[in-house]
Amino acid sequence: MPPLTPQDDDQLEELPPLDPSPDEEREGPDDDELTPLVSPLEEDVDLEEDSMEPDVDLGLEVHEQSADADDGHEVVLDIGNLLSLADEGTGEEDADRAGPEALDPAADLAELGEPIVGSLEEGTDEPLEDLVSEDLPELDADEPGDTLDEASWVATDALRDEVLPRRAERSWKVGHDPRAGVDLEALALGPDRLWVAGRSLLSLARDGGDCREALATRVLRLETLGDDVLAVTVAGALERVSSTGASRSIAAAHSALDLSPASSSALAVAAFAPGGADAFLVAAGSHRVAVTQSGGASFDATEVGGRVAQVGLGHPTRLLVQGTEGWALLEWGAAGLERTSLDPVAEEVAAGEHVLLGSLGDVVVLTAADRGLCLSLDRGRSFARVPGCLHGCALALGVRDGRPRAFLAAFVESEERSLLIEVDLGTGAAEIVAELEPNDDVAAGDDEDDRARALVWDAEARTLWAASPSGLWRLTPPEWTA
Repeated sequence: MPPLTPQDDDQLEELPPLDPSPDEEREGPDDDELTPLVSPLEEDVDLEEDSMEPDVDLGLEVHEQSADADDGHEVVLDIGNLLSLADEGTGEEDADRAGPEALDPAADLAELGEPIVGSLEEGTDEPLEDLVSEDLPELDADEPGDTLDEASWVATDALRDEVLPRRAERSWKVGHDPRAGVDLEALALGPDRLWVAGRSLLSLARDGGDCREALATRVLRLETLGDDVLAVTVAGALERVSSTGASRSIAAAHSALDLSPASSSALAVAAFAPGGADAFLVAAGSHRVAVTQSGGASFDATEVGGRVAQVGLGHPTRLLVQGTEGWALLEWGAAGLERTSLDPVAEEVAAGEHVLLGSLGDVVVLTAADRGLCLSLDRGRSFARVPGCLHGCALALGVRDGRPRAFLAAFVESEERSLLIEVDLGTGAAEIVAELEPNDDVAAGDDEDDRARALVWDAEARTLWAASPSGLWRLTPPEWTA
């Protein structure tokens, strides 16, 4: 290219100066706002070229390039020198060496024999007997964690798939009674009236006549006491209500159990048969019960040697307790308080969910929603399971057509079915006799499912009453033929 002439140089545009003058405004942050990213160098740091040379000889030989050579540099590795460095670090004293010292990569793997699981090819069916050559250790119940009862949990788990009892050849007649409203909680049968607890306490004539409101508050539990009824309210109060609608509060039970009225809605009551018409007991899940012989005027606290898990329905009065020696039944008999330890069959049921206890003379029935039903014919000394009686949510005992019966309400959640199962206590045979099926004419309750919450058997009228969120149901068996 020819050199530029002075004329050509004058035609070039003048470039701006590299350094702005002090008078011009500088862009960007002020010096005071800048934060150093690195600490300043010390003044005594030696930056001469000799101090930057490495002291380690890696065996890399770099050949000098002449000024006429290409910009690319060729690096020549001295392989022999590198191998000599590697041999120097292969001693047994090297503690940082990875892997076990005795590992021999050249070991004869043929001595290990055949693989345990056989071929890895898809479709092979090799036996796995040799995978575990010894029995697994047993669990120690003394170690922390859940303990195992004598009854096998495997058997309990299998109950969930147990089939329901067969259907009876003749189903019961089912009818809905609209007099009691919806969202019912409890039932009790008196000499002349049926007591129904829900949003309020009602009494119905047993012959299907009038319906009266006896207490204008929500009631959770009931127990008849002669012509009166004992009612546990949602606020935790204990009321004695007469058939005429008069009521009086019984506060002495809370003091005997060391409870405050506001925190005792879990009260359970039961008529105390040995003490007469004015005797009953009150429990609240503690190790004591309060017993009165004077209709509630005063109570005596009694230690029962375990936590009261259930107060049984029916007669005689029985309690299910759990103490340091395991599960047991307590019964007030002629000789006083009698204790009977549960056998493994009954213990399995007692440890289940939603446990219910019922008594009918020498017969004891124990049921849990997830573990089925078992019964005893010898006052609780031995129990036998009744197959198929899962999903229990309410229980009643009584005599029908001259034979002792247990009536179990079962709610199958997976199918949303509310069933009634009758168990012949003499033979242990169970069958489904009815199903509660609310239709469009029946008002729905607050709960999503319509499981029965209480049952009561009226032997004189041959009628089973059931209380549920959808209301009061009346179930009558077919006519009995000898």
